Amino acid sequence: MGGNAYHRKYTYMTGSTVGGLNSPDYFNLAASVDRPDIANYILEKKIRSMYGLVSFGFKNRYFLEATLRNDNSSTLIQGNNSYWYPSFSASYVFSDDLKWKPLSYGKLRLSYAQAGSDLGVYQTNGDLAIGTVYTLPPPDGETVNTIYVRDVLLNPDIKPAFAHSYEAGVDLKFLDNRLGLDFTWYLQKNVNQILPLTLSSTSGYASTIINAGMIRNKGIEVSLSATPVRNSFFTWQTLFNFSRNRSMVVELADNVNVYLHDNTRYSQVDSYLNSYVGEEFGSLIGKAYQRDSATGMILLDNNNMPMYTAATHNFGTVLPDMTGGWQNTFRIWKFDVGAMIDWQKGGQFFSRTAMLAHKTGIAPATAEMNDRGKNVRDPIADGGGVKVKGISNSTKQYVEAYVDAKTYYRTHLGTHVYEEWLMDASYIKLRELRLGYTFEKKDLGRLPIQSINLAFIARNPAMIWQKAPKGLDPSELSAGANSISWRESGQANTVRSYGVNLIVNF
Repeated sequence: MGGNAYHRKYTYMTGSTVGGLNSPDYFNLAASVDRPDIANYILEKKIRSMYGLVSFGFKNRYFLEATLRNDNSSTLIQGNNSYWYPSFSASYVFSDDLKWKPLSYGKLRLSYAQAGSDLGVYQTNGDLAIGTVYTLPPPDGETVNTIYVRDVLLNPDIKPAFAHSYEAGVDLKFLDNRLGLDFTWYLQKNVNQILPLTLSSTSGYASTIINAGMIRNKGIEVSLSATPVRNSFFTWQTLFNFSRNRSMVVELADNVNVYLHDNTRYSQVDSYLNSYVGEEFGSLIGKAYQRDSATGMILLDNNNMPMYTAATHNFGTVLPDMTGGWQNTFRIWKFDVGAMIDWQKGGQFFSRTAMLAHKTGIAPATAEMNDRGKNVRDPIADGGGVKVKGISNSTKQYVEAYVDAKTYYRTHLGTHVYEEWLMDASYIKLRELRLGYTFEKKDLGRLPIQSINLAFIARNPAMIWQKAPKGLDPSELSAGANSISWRESGQANTVRSYGVNLIVNF
């Protein structure tokens, strides 16, 4: 049995002058030329939890475990703010019954678990917002502070969301634990999700929140371990793992088939991260090349510039096909050497950095030599220009032509054609290197210490391979407030760090 109390309180107050200071170097809000901007905010949230666990074992082979938890959240309406969620697991160690000599250990496992979640503050109780200052017309001419009701319709029936997880797996070890295999299959259903819903303006509100929808995740996780060499002087241990996840939007609210996770706008052009019912979670939406239906080649307008769609083209999910890692540890006498590699296959993202580099003319492609031996920035009449190939939209004939580089990169590709800046997120990265040395008891004399391990560690030392252009690191994309990453905009350089690790055993 146990309990937990969560209490978060966050407040701030800000003030700034408007129009400068009416007295030089008098840094005071009272010195603001115009009415100063003042803002304050308070956030307070509490969750009280109780939980219990019970476990049973029989003959050290059969195991059962169950948990039960109750949360009381301050952000839900009373009556719906207390919610329970259980978990159950069972396992069977069959290696003792099987008695097969190569098998050192074998276990089957099954589990089911629920997890509840609430929502943020101010989503179930109304609050007032400070409006602009209104000046009454003459003869009064007085200023009035305004307060208004927000345009969010409160939902008194909102309930907690739940995730239902099912898992099955097997753990195997062979040849005196020299070889190992862990396999897990899982299925997770996120139901009764708390979703924002846009309302018609005729209702007097802009949005509300509702319980609706189901998102299904299923996949596998596999871990392979081995100790190829093991003796008193040299030991090599290796661990390779990979996972594959598929996330599907099964349903949303009634008459709602698309959910907007995020969007961004640049130069009046939008791109979106959406989820659609019946499709994989997290689709990239933006402008793409218009293509000839017969050949798949890009359509060119009457000026031989590429044509593009509206910002409605679905480029597919941002989620990777597979992720994994590979870790190797070598012990040579008193030295230990370790290396860890991360990798990802598939996934994609929009790169605004690449787009703006071409739009502003700082990308090498905007100043390269064309196939006529001239700089693409030179006038077309002098042999310059960017060579384009495609199908004429008016004649339906194949076209090869040269177009003005500035118009091509700045007006077309660098503003509208997001397909050009869609990057594959596949990579192989050396995540960590470690070199250590162990001082044993006999090396430490009379010190009351059993051993000391001193190690030099380098994190993010190298990107071994990536499909995205150099300078963009797909392993370090920021998701911001979203659960998944989908775009890169002015990404900072990846931080490579070096450190020393000291472990002392008494």
